Amino acid sequence: MRLAYGLVGAWLAVLLATESARADVPPKLNAGFGDAYRDGYVFVLWGDTPPKRLSAMLDRIKQSGSKHLTIPYWGCQTGLSTSDVGACEVFRRAPAPEIAAQALRKGFTVSYLPIVVTPTWEWRGFFDPVDVDGWFRTYTAWIQKIALDAQQQGMKELVVGSEMTLLYRHEARWTKLMQDLRA
Repeated sequence: MRLAYGLVGAWLAVLLATESARADVPPKLNAGFGDAYRDGYVFVLWGDTPPKRLSAMLDRIKQSGSKHLTIPYWGCQTGLSTSDVGACEVFRRAPAPEIAAQALRKGFTVSYLPIVVTPTWEWRGFFDPVDVDGWFRTYTAWIQKIALDAQQQGMKELVVGSEMTLLYRHEARWTKLMQDLRA
């Protein structure tokens, strides 16, 4: 239950940060986080955000007491049963590396959250590729690029996969993927 309240609170705080940055309204938060790392934000930008506005948004979030941001890193595959991660684009704006770099310069710790969707935004929990080996091959190539960027930016954490409900049954492949990334 606490997690649910934390996520709702984080969402509301980001909304407030966005609106305050947009309207140049001074921050009005009464209390900081008890655990600023765990209670950090998943920072999602859905559109083109000029650097000055992004900076203001990050400053507002920093004033809340948060020290950590998790930034979605968007990927795409052409269908629920395909094995072609990285074959399409669904989101060109708000690139994760640029957001991460600015957040890191402001003193946040940052991690990436890879999110793969289809061109019609079908949920990754329904991914059930016909060619499982092929899917893990393309996903591995895609996530390795993200991991390299995360490492070059000095990140200490990388989410390897989230909400891949049907794909989690391939535990040995996930284990190998994580071992390869750690190496």
